Amino acid sequence: MKPSWKVAFVAPAWTAWQHRLMAGALRYADAHPRIVVRGLAPVRNVAAAARELEQWGAQGLLGHIDYEDLSLFLGVLKHDFLQVALGQPHAGNLPARAPGWGLSS
Repeated sequence: MKPSWKVAFVAPAWTAWQHRLMAGALRYADAHPRIVVRGLAPVRNVAAAARELEQWGAQGLLGHIDYEDLSLFLGVLKHDFLQVALGQPHAGNLPARAPGWGLSS
């Protein structure tokens, strides 16, 4: 089955909180096989990570990235991006408010 959604977990650190978030995303993806989650944490070079995810074809972002790093990350991407992350909305991405992700509006 070809994945419908490629979601990247991106974080500058790897703490218990990031581990729990990634574990939850992987459990969700296990129950919904058309979703693939790829982890990049800890990220040391935001621009390089963004280029890698652009080449992979990521369509969504899950994680915790500060505003400046998120701006740099989104500046590298060539398409709109679904953001399921703690952070402020940016032009060119769509903050998620989907009940399936547990973020109902």
